Amino acid sequence: MARDQLPILGDTAINQLFASLNLPSPANIDKLHATADYHSIYILQFASEDAPELVPGCLHDSDVTFDLILRVSGNHLPGIKTLNEVACMRWVSANTTIPVPKLVRFDASVDNLIGYEYMLLERIPGKSVDKIYDQLDDHAKRYLVSQLTDCLVQLQSHSWAHVGGLSLEDDKIVPGPVLDETFWQTPDLEMYWGPGDTVQTLNIAGPYKSYTDYGIACLQMYSQNIEKHPSLAPYHDLCPRLMALVERLQDDHAPIDGMRYIFAHKDLHFANVMCDPVTATITGILDWEFSGVVPAPSWNPSKAFLWNGQDTAEAKVERDRMFEIFRQTCNEQQVTVILEGVRFNAAQEALDEILRHMRALVQVCPRGQQEGQRAHWRANIEVGLRYFDI
Repeated sequence: MARDQLPILGDTAINQLFASLNLPSPANIDKLHATADYHSIYILQFASEDAPELVPGCLHDSDVTFDLILRVSGNHLPGIKTLNEVACMRWVSANTTIPVPKLVRFDASVDNLIGYEYMLLERIPGKSVDKIYDQLDDHAKRYLVSQLTDCLVQLQSHSWAHVGGLSLEDDKIVPGPVLDETFWQTPDLEMYWGPGDTVQTLNIAGPYKSYTDYGIACLQMYSQNIEKHPSLAPYHDLCPRLMALVERLQDDHAPIDGMRYIFAHKDLHFANVMCDPVTATITGILDWEFSGVVPAPSWNPSKAFLWNGQDTAEAKVERDRMFEIFRQTCNEQQVTVILEGVRFNAAQEALDEILRHMRALVQVCPRGQQEGQRAHWRANIEVGLRYFDI
């Protein structure tokens, strides 16, 4: 997906930001040279005596310097992405024992001294699992799986009444819009769409009261995008059929509703898991920006869970092996509901098939990508529509 250049800040701008927040200035600033699609990341080092002022109540060794992470956002999904991540981390921190970074400050607007959205976070100790994965023995890997299973159990023990993300109103956590990494984003607009198109006009919003309402919104948006973009002209014949399905769903919610909605990280690969490299104890779960409330069967939509971050065929085999260990762990801990109790029924499966492959078409055609896959996706959409006799 196209990304604009991420913001680059100098030390002066960062120091001015801290002065405006009435916080101590960092003693040292290092830009983290790591791949990040949405943020510039800075490691800020402070004198040890500044720790209580920056993170009240933290337990810190007075003889050791204290680090924070400053994440400065690009303009990909203005406002909603920062609010979603802040609200999600606050909810997880308040309702589970899952370790997440402490939030020091944030701004979901650009009305600040640096002119960008930002989050100032505690630096989680340890290393990301993807960086040390090949050094871990099987016992350590199984221990990681056991801990992540407990995280999922905690997340899925709460039921919700909407499909979407989370947000903040008057500093309270409230249901928020759907947020997905596959959304059309600000850097895409000029490259692939017309002058009147925005993030809001090309994506669904929400929150939605049910999976049926969510599905209706997706079908309407996909139909609208098909009619708008020249590259999608070969699929114009689908639009009246999608609208016929919308009418069917509006008339009868029963076949699609009736499932649990749960909170999910949605991208729980090992690059987002920090651990102690000696004990393999998880010290933090990172990157909650696209987390949210989903139908229970959709807790792992990208199949990223337990992936070691390596883009190889061997990594996929290893991910599948780890998932089998996860299955065994669920059985041993008698929490098989994560795997077996959250399946779509036939109508839900048919709708999910339509939505997933419609999304694929609408994503790749404007970009001129994956021409060889399009006929396959169209065929899967037809299977789903036939289920509904459309």
